[in-house]
Amino acid sequence: MSPRDRSVPQHRYLLGWIVGITALAVLACAVPLGLTVRRLYVDEATADLDRLVSGLQTAPPAGGRGGLPVIGDASRIVGLYGPGGQRLLGEGPSSSAAAASAGDGHIHDTFEDGQLTATAPLVHPRGTMTVVRVGVPGTLIRHRTERAWAATALAALALLALAAVAARRIAGRAQRPVEQLAQALRRLDEAVARERAFSTDVAHQLRTPLTRLLLGLEAGLHRPDDDPHTAIRTAIGRGWALVDTVEELLRLARDEDDREPLDVVRVLERVRDRHEPDVRAAGRSLALTVRRPLPPVVASSAAVTQILDVLLDNALTHGAGTITVTAYHSDPALAVDVMDEGPGPRPGDDVFERRPATGSGEAHGLGLSIARSLAHAEGGRLYLSRTDPAVFTLLLPTSAPPPRPRTGSRSCAAS
Repeated sequence: MSPRDRSVPQHRYLLGWIVGITALAVLACAVPLGLTVRRLYVDEATADLDRLVSGLQTAPPAGGRGGLPVIGDASRIVGLYGPGGQRLLGEGPSSSAAAASAGDGHIHDTFEDGQLTATAPLVHPRGTMTVVRVGVPGTLIRHRTERAWAATALAALALLALAAVAARRIAGRAQRPVEQLAQALRRLDEAVARERAFSTDVAHQLRTPLTRLLLGLEAGLHRPDDDPHTAIRTAIGRGWALVDTVEELLRLARDEDDREPLDVVRVLERVRDRHEPDVRAAGRSLALTVRRPLPPVVASSAAVTQILDVLLDNALTHGAGTITVTAYHSDPALAVDVMDEGPGPRPGDDVFERRPATGSGEAHGLGLSIARSLAHAEGGRLYLSRTDPAVFTLLLPTSAPPPRPRTGSRSCAAS
């Protein structure tokens, strides 16, 4: 697949890269941010607990071991412990290692029994010591962290959505020049292919009549006793026929829609007059039959003329006996049969197939392939309707055919 045929995958590739890089950047920021948020919530709760227990140290409750500190916050779990870590009053585990560690006179922060706790020693007026333990459920911190993470995730999704929209616009703008270049390259390829096919077809169409013209002049030179005017007149006729052929081929190559109501009889008579000298020179005869009335046809006279030229050249080169051209109405089309008295092609031969050029440089089967392509371009058909004797039938629609596409289908090249 060439690069110009991959514009859509390239567009998706660029879009995927932009969104993917944005997703990695968001993930690289969101993970540390989430961990930092959790750490901040833990530090905030720890500082709040430390502040509470510090306040209780400076103003211990009266009554020694019998007074439970009151902090006025129902979410806090308060317990009073002995120096050995055994609970005396309040809530909390019956035995607390955190409370036992506070016997050194310092505030301790730790996670214990699913709670974030702060413990501090309390010295009573009588010299006795207890330990206050204040905790907050870990679920509260976790819920606050999860809400922050959810908000971060929503923000990240919104950012990714914006990135996708922006990436689509950027990729579209970046791809537009590539697509325009690809279209230009496709048009250039089609033009080059059309010109090559046209050159090949023109060479084929001109080779036979030009050869006959030269052979006629050579024959006149080798017969000095004959009247030279006959050979000259024949050569002039063949030369003008070549001029007509070139003009018709150029009209077809311009890729213009020159269809108009076709004077079928006039076209047939012109083609007959063009080929009759060659047919007589070969010792054969050419008959034209028109079964009236003929239906009206809209077609290119140049294309129809070239098709008939190919059929008559084929009959003259490969056929035998009288060449008969018959035009008649074959509902819903106009039919033109070209028949000769030769044996026709062998069974199984595809006479319309283009075959590679031989050592002489001539591609066999080219003329009929050109003619069939021209017939298709006119909305008609060209086929071998009988093999013995060979009869080629051209069908042209009586209704106006659709406009020709401007991609070379109406040139001489076979598709």
